[in-house]
Amino acid sequence: MSSRSITGIGFQPELVMLIPFSANRATWKSSSFNSNKASSFGADFSLSNTILSLDADGFSVGNDPKANKSASPYYYAAFKANPATLKVGTYVG
Repeated sequence: MSSRSITGIGFQPELVMLIPFSANRATWKSSSFNSNKASSFGADFSLSNTILSLDADGFSVGNDPKANKSASPYYYAAFKANPATLKVGTYVG
């Protein structure tokens, strides 16, 4: 399956969670990530070709089946940063 853009959200998300209907783990990407990598809610901390970018009106997914398998449904939650309710960032431990 080719990479594709998911548009029509109405804002540029700061955080996207992508939940496949299949048995694959959910993936997520934050605007604090400095590359086209995403992470999963499991042991995969640096996924390629899943959530590629957070765009002006949505996000883009790659061709990895965790994010874009033909005829498979996916659910997403997209969040826009609001200083009173959501913060995204990084820290060094």
